[in-house]
Amino acid sequence: MDMIGNTLELSKAQAKAASEAARAVSACIGSMMEISAAFAKTSAERNAEFGLTLLGAKTVEGAAEIHGAFVRDSMRASGVMATKIADACTQAAKQCHELAAQAMRGVNGA
Repeated sequence: MDMIGNTLELSKAQAKAASEAARAVSACIGSMMEISAAFAKTSAERNAEFGLTLLGAKTVEGAAEIHGAFVRDSMRASGVMATKIADACTQAAKQCHELAAQAMRGVNGA
């Protein structure tokens, strides 16, 4: 194959990989939005429950215990959300890496 033909094949492979990578990144962003929306909903529910529970505290020490439990639960929930987002991004990165490898194999095999 001549130089122009090789260049065209490389361009096609790169365009295909870029298009598929864009789909992978778009799916990742969609997952991040879903995860964030679910977190916001449960966070609002936790906040409302916390407020009601705190109103029922009989002592300052009781209020401190309720607040401490709320903070621990909130930190745990934040960690779970961050892990889910990291997993979605890792999956997208793996897909993009594989697409790049496929594009290079296609070019090198041509």
